[in-house]
Amino acid sequence: MALPLLDRREEGRGLLIEGLALGGWRWLRNTYWTGDNSRNGVELNLAGELSYWFKPHLALDVQLLAGGGLWVEAAPLSPFMDGRFTIGLAF
Repeated sequence: MALPLLDRREEGRGLLIEGLALGGWRWLRNTYWTGDNSRNGVELNLAGELSYWFKPHLALDVQLLAGGGLWVEAAPLSPFMDGRFTIGLAF
């Protein structure tokens, strides 16, 4: 779910700022740092995203995400934290 805080102009250019709520199923394969072959879990995150649209279909995008979840395949359930900072292009 995205909550736009500032939207770009009608011609599709300008600054876009959004707050995001993200959730889903996380599957990791070959997690070499734990020695496990794979892990599965439920994940919930909150993110803030800032995009500057140069053209209607090209933007520079910056996102900050924080959250966590539970690995569910092992007993007892094991919590994990997640945090990311990304810079990229949006189309």
